Amino acid sequence: KCPRAGWLLAWGEGMVGSTARTGQFQAINLSEDSSSFLRKAAVKAGVHQVLCIPLASRSGVLGVLSIASRYPKPFEETELQLMTSIGSWTATAI
Repeated sequence: KCPRAGWLLAWGEGMVGSTARTGQFQAINLSEDSSSFLRKAAVKAGVHQVLCIPLASRSGVLGVLSIASRYPKPFEETELQLMTSIGSWTATAI
């Protein structure tokens, strides 16, 4: 639950929940015509893309690292690899 916003997401719901459930990273480019309330709010805030990286350990997913970018260029493969490595290192540290 997000106490400031007053909303609750179920396990596996939304991009963060789906990343936690599957253990796979997700990268999306946001569009102005998105029907999702959260996507509309992100676009209004100037966010062009979102990346969710699972913080996975041997025992499972511990959390999700979410990165929002205001730069319209899609994430490059090397950036995705770096962020995936950072997610792995973070999970190891936890």
